[in-house]
Amino acid sequence: MTGTAGTGILRENRDFRRYWTGSTLSTLGSQMSLIAFPLLVLSLGEGAARAGLVATFSLVTRLALRLPAGGLVDRADRRRLMLAADLVRLVALGSIPLAAGLGVLGYPQLLGVAIVEGCATAVFGPASRIAVRDVVSDDELSDALAKEQAAMGTATLVGPFLGGWLFAVDRILPFTADALSYAVSALLLLRMATRPRPADPAASRAAGGGLAGVRWLARRPALLRALLFGSLLNLGGAAAEVAVVVTLREQHTGGPVIGLVMA
Repeated sequence: MTGTAGTGILRENRDFRRYWTGSTLSTLGSQMSLIAFPLLVLSLGEGAARAGLVATFSLVTRLALRLPAGGLVDRADRRRLMLAADLVRLVALGSIPLAAGLGVLGYPQLLGVAIVEGCATAVFGPASRIAVRDVVSDDELSDALAKEQAAMGTATLVGPFLGGWLFAVDRILPFTADALSYAVSALLLLRMATRPRPADPAASRAAGGGLAGVRWLARRPALLRALLFGSLLNLGGAAAEVAVVVTLREQHTGGPVIGLVMA
């Protein structure tokens, strides 16, 4: 695929196009649910604390499992991990429309779905970041990463607004759309071929278990401090997001406007 730099990488490299589309759809679906979860909890008559608890459990699950997931990604097939994560999220999010249709949807299920989705997302994230190297050549890597980051940023901006707009149409619709995004992503990943890469003995030794990332960071105190600071900012930002959603909802603000504010 040499010579496909620039915009051509999406046009010429079918496997990267499948990877890029699937990863973007997964991120877009997650961002839609991010705003729809607290809105749905509130619509069920639950309070602000319970709405925040759903977001907290999802975030804590992702944080706790991200390092062990990174070690797993070093030792396993990234495409299969991404596929498994999408299928798990498809079943979890798909259970919400199913339960709503049966009239049995409740808060405990939403809390469980948030935790399961957080676990699967913790695996999908690092797997997708590394999997790009399995579908592009080394000279395409910088262009591929740039396009991936542009797509992720766009999905992060569009997702909350789209989730709020769909919630205004029907409160279950964002979760249906989220489940469908994982289904399409899984189909694309099934069709994606990966390039065999030479084994890296140093990377294999570094993988060394779920705490390998912690040991690696412990030897780099400056980076560890920066990451801890960033984590505190993320926790504060997540709390602020839920507070904004709850406050606007109490003022009877519509879903599209809430989504636009969050975007």
